[in-house]
Amino acid sequence: MTDFSYEELLAELREEPPDPGPEYLSSREWAELWGKSLPRSGALLRELRARGLVQVAQRYITDAAGTRRPIPVYRIVRQEA
Repeated sequence: MTDFSYEELLAELREEPPDPGPEYLSSREWAELWGKSLPRSGALLRELRARGLVQVAQRYITDAAGTRRPIPVYRIVRQEA
């Protein structure tokens, strides 16, 4: 026998992870902050991620249809000199 009930496991699946924090921004938020287009900002974030200079997490949003869904959010990590 196991120590986990069906209901307990289902409840765990429904729990959303905690918000990663205000230092994590979506690609759209970074584009607005930098005053650049979404494609240009996305390209920079991909390059930074490839070099290990970005941490990625997920934030849950409610879309226009009222559905909760995760979106990627990014935190830029600066290396100390």
